[in-house]
Amino acid sequence: MSTYVISDLHGQLELFNQMLDKIQFKETDHLYMLGDAVDRGPDGILLLKKVMGMKNCTFILGNHEKMLLDHYTDTDVDHETALKRWLRNGCEPTMRGYETLNDKEREAVIHFLEQAPLQLILDVNGKTFCLVHGAPCYENQEDYDPAEHLGHSWRDVFVWTRIGADETFEGPHVIIGHTPTAAYQMDKPCRIWHGKNVSDIDCGCAMLDMGGQLGCMRLEDMAEFYAAPKRTDN
Repeated sequence: MSTYVISDLHGQLELFNQMLDKIQFKETDHLYMLGDAVDRGPDGILLLKKVMGMKNCTFILGNHEKMLLDHYTDTDVDHETALKRWLRNGCEPTMRGYETLNDKEREAVIHFLEQAPLQLILDVNGKTFCLVHGAPCYENQEDYDPAEHLGHSWRDVFVWTRIGADETFEGPHVIIGHTPTAAYQMDKPCRIWHGKNVSDIDCGCAMLDMGGQLGCMRLEDMAEFYAAPKRTDN
């Protein structure tokens, strides 16, 4: 059995399938997806439906799924504000895909995302990891000050916050997505980044035209795997 983490696929179902083949993903393995399956790319809803059908995959909420929920459900965010934010973040392919679903399928997608965890702590081979989309939050929600985080609800600290390259985390090794690794390492912008007890696995599926690719890491030995689209030379 192997444990894998992956993040920020942004509708790239073909790359997801390519990665599953590359790592020879088996029923005895487990995959943790750290959010942002939807938006920007073409197949976010199809990707979500595939993940929903995988018993050995755990999905952690990302900010793009949070925007979907803010738009389609009764959350504590103003709907007009939520739509404007989502439109700025490439929601059109997701909306088109969602609108092709029947009522039962839409209900299943919403329920799946509403039940998705914001953060998980797990042990693999004696090492403890914290898996989260944007940034970890170990404090109680009552201690969270929304004014420090763009005025969003307390949940948004997990999905919207970006960590600094020099931040140090104590305790579990933190694994995030959300921020493309190019923000931390210009010399190898589309590879997994390792900071001070933190790793970022968002290798740029939202910017494939700029050399982005899909990154994946196996937690047992921190081995890295990559899947890139086939590129044609002009």
